[in-house]
Amino acid sequence: MILCQNALSVELYRWKDENGRIHYSDERPPSQVKVETMNFQVKSYEGPAEIVKYKKLSNTINKELNNTTNNEPGKVSSEILMYSAEWCGVCTRAKNFMNDRGIAYTNLDVDKNKKARREFKKLKGTGVPVILVGSQRMNGFNPDKLMSMIDNN
Repeated sequence: MILCQNALSVELYRWKDENGRIHYSDERPPSQVKVETMNFQVKSYEGPAEIVKYKKLSNTINKELNNTTNNEPGKVSSEILMYSAEWCGVCTRAKNFMNDRGIAYTNLDVDKNKKARREFKKLKGTGVPVILVGSQRMNGFNPDKLMSMIDNN
C-alpha cells in the first residue's frame, strides 16, 4: 500500500538574548540580535491509513511524560498512543474523533516533546499521525480502522 505524504516546511529562528539564554521561535526575533535560521520538514500522512504489526516499545515513555494532552489531562493512557504535531490536520481529525467518542488516548507531540520525538524516531516514524494500539500501528488515520484496532486489542 502506498501512502501519500504532504510535507510542511517549518522555518524556525534561534538566537541568544542579552542574558545568554537561547530562544527558538517561528516569528522573526528582534533585529538587533544575531539570528540563525533553522529549516526542517515533518510529514503528514494523507490518503489511506495503513495498519501494521510492530514490536512494542517499552512503556518508559509513559513514566517520563509529565504534560500529556488527551481527553483527561494528567492521565496517561498506555492503551492508545498517538504521535502527532499541532499543525497536522490529519492529527486534529484523529484527536477530534477520539475526544468526541470519549476514547482515552495519550497525545505525544513530536514537535514539542523531546522524549516523544525520541520514541517516534525509535519507531522509525516518517510522518504523523502514528497511532499505536497494543501491538498494532496505524500510519495516518481512518476512523473505521482505528475502531477495528481498538476492538482487536
